[in-house]
Amino acid sequence: MSTRRKSGKRTKPTRYLRPAEAARMVGIHPDTLARWVDGGRHRLLTGAAMRHPDGHRRYRLDKIEAYVASVSA
Repeated sequence: MSTRRKSGKRTKPTRYLRPAEAARMVGIHPDTLARWVDGGRHRLLTGAAMRHPDGHRRYRLDKIEAYVASVSA
C-alpha cells in the first residue's frame, strides 16, 4: 500500500521498528539508542524516534538504515 504526497507522487509508507530491533541493527543497547536520539548525538538519527499512542518508542527504519550505512562506510 502506498500513500500520495501533495505532488501526486506515490510514496512507500514509513516502517517503524521497536527499540530492541533498531538497537540490534546499530549494535548497541536500546537504552543507549534512546539517549543518542534524545540527546541529538548523531545528525542522522535526528527525527528517528516517535512515540506510539500507547507511549512506547518506535524508530523509523529508513533513519536507522541511513545511520548504519554511514558508520559502515
